[in-house]
Amino acid sequence: MGQPSAKRYFDHRFNRHAVHVGAGEVYVSAAPNEMIVTLLGSCVAACIHDRHSGIGGLNHFMLPDKGGDKIDGDMMRYGAYAMEKLINEMLKRGAAKNRLEFKVFGGAKMIGSTGSIGQRNVDFVERFLALEHFAVDARHVGGMHARRVHFFPTTGTVKMKVIADANAVELVREERQLADGMDRVAVGGDAELF
Repeated sequence: MGQPSAKRYFDHRFNRHAVHVGAGEVYVSAAPNEMIVTLLGSCVAACIHDRHSGIGGLNHFMLPDKGGDKIDGDMMRYGAYAMEKLINEMLKRGAAKNRLEFKVFGGAKMIGSTGSIGQRNVDFVERFLALEHFAVDARHVGGMHARRVHFFPTTGTVKMKVIADANAVELVREERQLADGMDRVAVGGDAELF
């Protein structure tokens, strides 16, 4: 399903249980004492909330798409699949498509990274949402710095911090390792595309 299994902890700053979502993961929750956390460089995360049901979710993807039609274990790392998966998980849990609110973060051009992956990710998610007739309620994208996102799924609130220190260098290294290993790593899951 793409739900993280072992990255749960208690965050004393926010006095809440936290679930860390890494690249290629999706997490959906309606728990009032829970927040979803991710760290983004060139990757993008979409935070989606249904204001009526109090269901919220977040995805974290590395690249806009894989190209071609083959669906394999790596698909959660690609935006097209990750967006569909997150929306479908929300709908399965009782969210309504016409009540979904979208907030988008990430897509930085990290120092030490090559290419325009961040901008391609931003362009993809904005194009995807426009084609599906969804408005973007908030965004903080592009730039040169990493971001830490804290998403409160029952309210739709996001607290975001720009990260401009040594943590960002480590993030670039992790993103490169993940991208280099994408042909070798399988991430299971299924999604019904709508």
